[in-house]
Amino acid sequence: MSINDEEKWAQPTQWSYDQTQARHSRNLGETPASSPSADRTAADIKELHEQFPRLADDELRRIPILPSGAKLQAGHNYLNLAERPSREFTAQGQEGVRSTDWIVPKDRCDYQLWNSMRGVQEREPTDGRSP
Repeated sequence: MSINDEEKWAQPTQWSYDQTQARHSRNLGETPASSPSADRTAADIKELHEQFPRLADDELRRIPILPSGAKLQAGHNYLNLAERPSREFTAQGQEGVRSTDWIVPKDRCDYQLWNSMRGVQEREPTDGRSP
C-alpha cells in the first residue's frame, strides 16, 4: 500500500461522518437540525397558510419545519414562524425545537422564500435594467 492509499484511508469520509452523527443522535435521543428526516413543511401547518397568503402551496412545501426535539446547530441561522412577528436568530448550540415552535433552518430554504417569510421585499434595480 502506498503512502497516498494510507492517507486516503486515514481521512474521514462523508459516509463515516454521517454514521458518527447518526450514532451520536441515536445515543442521545436527539434529531440533529440538519437531519433529512425532518420532512414536515410549512404546507402542513394551517396557520402558516394564513400567515403567508401570498405564498403558493408549492412554495410552502419548500419550507422545511424542524421536528420537535431537534437540536439546533451552533452558528446556524433559523426563523421561528410560531412567533409573531417571526424573528431570525443564530443558534448558540444548546437550543432545541419545542413542540410549540415552527423552526425553519436558513441553510435549507432558498433566499427568496426566506426573505418573504422575514417580510423583506425584493428591490427593483435602480439603474434602469430590467430584473
